[in-house]
Amino acid sequence: MTSPLDQVAVHPACLVDECEERSCVVDLADVPSPFKLIKMDLKHAPASATNVRCDFLFIGTSSDRTKCDLYVAPLELKSSGFSPGSVSEQLAAGAKVADRTVPRARCRFTPIVAHDGAHRRQINDLAKHPVRFRGSDYAIKVVRCGDPIADML
Repeated sequence: MTSPLDQVAVHPACLVDECEERSCVVDLADVPSPFKLIKMDLKHAPASATNVRCDFLFIGTSSDRTKCDLYVAPLELKSSGFSPGSVSEQLAAGAKVADRTVPRARCRFTPIVAHDGAHRRQINDLAKHPVRFRGSDYAIKVVRCGDPIADML
């Protein structure tokens, strides 16, 4: 029997081991393993219906299978300020790809934006832009570039 993570079918050419974009890095230390990290702007990455994309899609096996089977997190990395509406749109595109790509397992979904220099107003405005995944709205979690995402999952 295959695990839910094994059922995530993506082209191997779009799988990466590091989460870095435009000089913003997200630390993957202590994330649940095994995992698949999909770089969404690569040629073979699954695409949304629009050309809008998030930077990465993290899909990891849960260490506590009583709570969920998979962790699913679209990630957007910003090296400076950002538009909350644009970030929400990019993460929503990642949620739509995840909905098609991830099996109907129990998922813990967490949209994440990592930034290096956003204004407090931009961060507060993200609360007005939740991301929808499988019928529910999820608040966008905010980390600084260089922070580990393991605590956010």
